Amino acid sequence: MKVPVRKSLILLIALICGCTLSPEEAMQKGLDLYNDGKITKSYQYLMKAHAGGIQDPELFLRTAYCMVAIEDDPSAAIKILSLSVQLFPEYAPTYDLLGVIAQQFGPVQEGKNLQQAIYYARKAVELEPDEWKFKDNLGGYYYLIGKPDSALFWFKAASELNPTDEDILRRIRQVEVSLERE
Repeated sequence: MKVPVRKSLILLIALICGCTLSPEEAMQKGLDLYNDGKITKSYQYLMKAHAGGIQDPELFLRTAYCMVAIEDDPSAAIKILSLSVQLFPEYAPTYDLLGVIAQQFGPVQEGKNLQQAIYYARKAVELEPDEWKFKDNLGGYYYLIGKPDSALFWFKAASELNPTDEDILRRIRQVEVSLERE
């Protein structure tokens, strides 16, 4: 089958330009790449979807994660997550990521960053009590502020939901040993 020259030229130009994707298609491609562990490649598609006006909590969450991981820009990530909280106030993973960002990048004076992290982690646990990762993160924040009893409580709660996770079991043993020494 012979393709007319003009049509071939249009197809070639479209291939070279990367065929513009709709924001919805960009979001799906970005999420797929993200899920495949190709965070850097996913970022451009997630940003295109975000710029295209798509309002989806997973899009906000993953775009914010990329902003921190790739751009090292927690402030921009917090802006996106703040918008997500306004639009989707019951979406627990947003609060969890806000807690992680607060713990890693927040103001360290007098443990303010950890207090913020605890606040967000507690909100995530409140909204999604069956998510072991949220409880594990909360236990970690309590451990970092020097409250091993609270840390142990949350690590054990996480372990009840995910009893085979070696990291959680190791953290439980670590806290128990430190409590025995007191």
